[in-house]
Amino acid sequence: MKKSILLPGAAFGCAFLGLITWALRWRLLTTAVDEKGLLAAGHPLGVASWILAGVAVLLAVLCFRKEPKTVSLAGGTVSGVLRAVAMIMACVLFWNSDFLGKAAALAAAVTAAVSLGSLVIKKIPAAVLDIPMLVFFLLCLLSRYQVWSAEPEIQRYCFSLLALVFLMMATYQRSAVSLGMAKGRMLLCSGCLGVFFAFAAVTDRGFAVLFLVLGAWMLTELASVNTEA
Repeated sequence: MKKSILLPGAAFGCAFLGLITWALRWRLLTTAVDEKGLLAAGHPLGVASWILAGVAVLLAVLCFRKEPKTVSLAGGTVSGVLRAVAMIMACVLFWNSDFLGKAAALAAAVTAAVSLGSLVIKKIPAAVLDIPMLVFFLLCLLSRYQVWSAEPEIQRYCFSLLALVFLMMATYQRSAVSLGMAKGRMLLCSGCLGVFFAFAAVTDRGFAVLFLVLGAWMLTELASVNTEA
């Protein structure tokens, strides 16, 4: 089993594009607001953000089209620690919210516990790690959307929404690969987009560090994947 050059290049490329997009969006959200608090339509910073998102999609499509014959999930200590840290942070952030938020916090606590356990017990199947995290992402989406739906502009939360969607898709595909139910190209594609949108969503107030850690976790997951070129 060996690593192809395309996957780590695409993953780190999406991470780099995501960080640039975060900088552009931070500038957009702090300077391109009118007297009503609304973002200026067609602002160059907003257009540039979506152009970079298009480039990230192209990188993800490259991973999708180059279907690997075999995918092996290596994981690792760094990945496990980042997953546990992200879930502990999520538990703290969501515990004092609504019912769905508390349920998401509980799922995050279970994920964190299993992740920490996997650092000691190396033979814990990937699916055992992924199932509670999938539940967390789903509940997190439902809880956060109740907040986002009150926003007058989708531009303010669309990157956070897409980050959660693609991270959830990548987690599902990771579980499917570990069970031998998928070949892995959807994992590579959704994982790359998850990395991009997670880093781009660092502008989400109150959840910036969580998205940063989640993006770093998915990046380490992709960097450790072994594919047959």
